Amino acid sequence: MAGVFGFIDPTGKARPEETLERLGEAIRFSARERIDGRHGARSALGVLHLGLLHHVSQPVRDEATGARLVLDGEITEPERLAARLRGAGARLGANPSEPELLLRLFLDEGPESFRDLDGSWAVAVLREEAGEVTLLTDRFGSRQILWAPLPGGGVAFFPDLKGTLAFDAIEKRLDPRAVADLIAFQYIYGRRTLLSGVELVPPASIARFREGRMETRAYWSLPFPETYPIISEREWVDEYVRLMKRAVEKRTRKAPATGSTLSGGKDTRLIAAATPRDLSEFHTFTFGLRGCHDRLYGREVARAVGAVHHDVDLTPESVLADLDRYIWFTDGMVNAKHGHISILFPLVRRHVDALLEGAPPASLFFYAAGIPGFDILNPVRAEVFLDYYMEARTEVKPEETRGVLAGPFADAFREGPRESVRASLGEKAPAFPPLLSARVGIRNRLPRFTNTGARYMRAVMEVRQPFCDYDLFDYAVTIPGKLFVDREVYHRLIRRHFPELSRIGCQGPGLPADPTLWQLFWKWRVERGKRWIAGVTGGRARFAQRKRTFDYDTWLRGPFRSRAERDLRADLLGAFGVADPKGVARLAEEHFNGRIDRTRVLWPLLTLENWLRQFFEGERPEPFDG
Repeated sequence: MAGVFGFIDPTGKARPEETLERLGEAIRFSARERIDGRHGARSALGVLHLGLLHHVSQPVRDEATGARLVLDGEITEPERLAARLRGAGARLGANPSEPELLLRLFLDEGPESFRDLDGSWAVAVLREEAGEVTLLTDRFGSRQILWAPLPGGGVAFFPDLKGTLAFDAIEKRLDPRAVADLIAFQYIYGRRTLLSGVELVPPASIARFREGRMETRAYWSLPFPETYPIISEREWVDEYVRLMKRAVEKRTRKAPATGSTLSGGKDTRLIAAATPRDLSEFHTFTFGLRGCHDRLYGREVARAVGAVHHDVDLTPESVLADLDRYIWFTDGMVNAKHGHISILFPLVRRHVDALLEGAPPASLFFYAAGIPGFDILNPVRAEVFLDYYMEARTEVKPEETRGVLAGPFADAFREGPRESVRASLGEKAPAFPPLLSARVGIRNRLPRFTNTGARYMRAVMEVRQPFCDYDLFDYAVTIPGKLFVDREVYHRLIRRHFPELSRIGCQGPGLPADPTLWQLFWKWRVERGKRWIAGVTGGRARFAQRKRTFDYDTWLRGPFRSRAERDLRADLLGAFGVADPKGVARLAEEHFNGRIDRTRVLWPLLTLENWLRQFFEGERPEPFDG
C-alpha cells in the first residue's frame, strides 16, 4: 500500500524512532515496497513506495525553513514545472527530483498552487518547530491519506487504517454510519472510514494541521460551464481525441516501461488505440472466465493495435486464494468480491513495471453520467434526485436488513446512506441530473471504489490513469448538450479516429462501433424475443448474462460456500454489536438453500466479518512476495 505516513506529537510520548518503524511495518504490503523516513524529537515523516519513480531519498528538506516533504506518486510533466519555477526566480539544481520541485513550489507559492498539478500524487509537508502538517491530494483522490488526532494536540496520518495499529492512543471503534454505507453501496461515502475518528483527506483537498486542529478545504471542485461552445460534433470530438492521445503519450514516455489493461469495454480500448506506435513493444493484459467478452474482445483489440497480448483464466479458486489479502489491503471498506484484479499481478510483473488503467473520469460524460428515471435535460430538486439516486445506486435496501443489523448499526442504516449522498451534493449543486450524478461519482465512487483497483495494483507495480488527465477532463466537461444525450457519439468517435476498432464488439451490447445490418437485425430480434417472453411469463422468466468476466453470485453458492458458512458462524459481527447472529444465520440459510438470493447482503457482511477478524483478532494474511 504505497503512501505517505507520519505524525506530530507535542507530548513526546510517541517515541518517534520506534513509532516510525512500527508505522512502516504496519502498512507495508509487499516485499517490493521500500520505506523512506526520518524522525525528529517529536515527529516523523515517511513514504512507502516501490522505488520505480523516484530514486532520490525522501523526505526532502529545505535548510532555510526546516520543512520536510514526502511524495507518493508522480506528476506527469516535471520539466514543465521546473521551467515555471525557474522563470519565477526559484533556485534549483541541475536535475531536481519531483519531491524537490514540489517542496520548492509549496514554499514559494503555497499549497493552493497544487491545483493544476496534473498527475497521480499525495503529498505531506511537515514543519516540526511550527507544529504543522499539510496533507494534499490530487483532484481525483487517486492516492489515499487518512488521519486521526492524537491525545495532547497531535496528529497521525497514514495511507490506510492499518496505520492506526502503530498508535495505542488512537481509539479503534466501529463507525455505524460507515458500516451502513458499506452495506448499502458496497463502499463508504465521504470522509468516513470504518473507525470512528479516523478520516479520509478528500480528493482535491488541503488538510492543514496547526495549533492542535485539522482544517480541510477543497482547492478544486467539478466545474460546470455556464455556457457551452457552439461547435460541430467533428470539431469537439477531434479535440477530445487529440487531448486523449496526449494524455496517453505523457504516461507512456515516462519510465518505467508501461503496458495496459485491456477489457471488452470502451475506455481501455481507447487507451490501447491511442498509444504511440513508435514504442518498441507495448504489452496488454486481460483476465476473466473462459469465453467472456473481456478476453474475446480484448484479444481482437490487441491484434488491431499491434500490441503483445496476454490473458489469464479467472477461476473461483484463484480469487478465493487472494480474498484475505484484498480485504486486508482495502481495510474492509470495499466489497471483497472486487479483488479479482490480483490475478494479473504475476503476469504483468513479468513484462512491465507500470500499467495504464481505464478509470473513467474524462469518459464519464459519454455513457455514465445519467440516472435511470430522469428526463436527462430537465432540472430537478435535490430531494427528487436523491429519491432516484437511492433507488438506482443502493445495492442493499432497508427491508433486506430487517432483523439482521442491530442497535446503532440498524439505526444508522435507516437514514445514514441517504445523508451520505446528500452531503456529497454540496452547496449550490447543479440542477441537471447527469451533473448531480457526476458530482457524487467524482467525490465518492471514483476515490473510494473505482480507484481501489489501481491502489491495489500499486502494491507490486506503478499504475497510471490517462482518463484522469486534467486537460482531458476539463475539456470533457464542455461536451455540447446534443452530444451529452447522444449515446452513439462514442461509436462515431471510434469510426472516425480508430477505424481499426470499428468492427470489434463492445462488452455489454456486444455490438461494434460500426455494426453490420445483420448484427443490428439479430440484436433487435433477440431483445424483442426477451421482452415477449418476459411479458408472457409475467416477468418470472430470467435470462442469464452470458460471457461475464466473473460470476461471484454463482460462486457464493458453490466454491465459496464452505468458506462463507465458516466465516458467518464465527459471529464477530454479533460480538461487535453489528448484527444479530440469528438474523445472519437466517439470511445464510435462505441463500444456501436456494429460497431467496441474498448475495447482495451476504457479501458486505462477509467482508466486514473477515476484516474484523484481521484487524481486531490479529489474523494477518500472507504479504505479497517479491
